[in-house]
Amino acid sequence: MKFSIDSNHESCYAATIRCAGELDVGSCSKLIDAIENAYAPELARLCIDLSAVTFIDSTGIGCLIHADLQCRKQDVRLEIVPGTAILNLIRLTHLGSHLPLTEDPSTTV
Repeated sequence: MKFSIDSNHESCYAATIRCAGELDVGSCSKLIDAIENAYAPELARLCIDLSAVTFIDSTGIGCLIHADLQCRKQDVRLEIVPGTAILNLIRLTHLGSHLPLTEDPSTTV
């Protein structure tokens, strides 16, 4: 399945990146670009919605870890809305303790 991204700045303080399809070595650069483009001096919350992601590999997990590290450096709250693909991976690897997962992408700052 093709990978797509939809970015939305709800305000100057909050942005959401919605992903669909397969997040893997071939598509990670699109997510990293969207993450980098979301940053603004006023940004307080970044939500990455993976609810429509059908597959995620180790490179995709690396993108999420990159987002987490960047957000920590910028003092931005990161929220990740997991989909079935990442929930299955979390069950296998216990990544949930390392990534800021949320169920509700509509929370705003």
